[in-house]
Amino acid sequence: MRRNPLLLSDNCETSTLDRRSSERVPASDAITLSLRGARESITGELRDLSDEGFRAVHTGLVMCSGDYVTFHLGQRRGTAQVVWTRATADERESGFLITQIYPN
Repeated sequence: MRRNPLLLSDNCETSTLDRRSSERVPASDAITLSLRGARESITGELRDLSDEGFRAVHTGLVMCSGDYVTFHLGQRRGTAQVVWTRATADERESGFLITQIYPN
């Protein structure tokens, strides 16, 4: 049985050489993001996800490492911490660590 990729795994320990402790799964769903406490939200494009986090492409919000966001992905919602962000002329790509999944 395949695990739900939006649930945190029980084992979050990782080595310093490989910080990813679970497999990333390609994805292409819409995801809604907003900085925690902000009223503005944006719709981004999910690129991949794992037990601990996800990667998304977005425009409109400037997110820095350490910021917290709320996210909505289908019927799931929760909070995540921005781990990294890369900016190009057209868009931003960010990696997120899921910190909480809210019950439906």
